[in-house]
Amino acid sequence: MLALRRLSVFFDGMDVDIHGAVMPYLLKDHGLGRTTGVAGTIGSRTTFGMLIAALVGGSVTDRLGRRARHRR
Repeated sequence: MLALRRLSVFFDGMDVDIHGAVMPYLLKDHGLGRTTGVAGTIGSRTTFGMLIAALVGGSVTDRLGRRARHRR
């Protein structure tokens, strides 16, 4: 269980790290049509997506995991 928790934390932060590392190179390639505004929008949507995933994931794990375990 501990290894699964550590993997989830790793993958949770990895998308933000990849965005920060790759976006400068995508902005340099003018053929893609990326602007700094688009880069900011992508970063904001990433953060909003993590919020939604945390809320949904918490509800799902409460229904399937913790509460069911305490009923036994």
